Amino acid sequence: MGGIQHEYDIVIGPVADDNTMRTVALNVEGIYDEDMAMKQLEFTKSNNQVSLHTVKAIS
Repeated sequence: MGGIQHEYDIVIGPVADDNTMRTVALNVEGIYDEDMAMKQLEFTKSNNQVSLHTVKAIS
């Protein structure tokens, strides 16, 4: 499996909206400066996820 590996059974936290990666890419390309990128990334609404990572968490 790819991604960040950890030892947690359950991970709960906010999910980035669809515009997050676009904003990061525009910042990396130099189209957005840091201030504009931060403004675009400001929190707008909560969208949390629960991610189960082990058989123990599922049971």
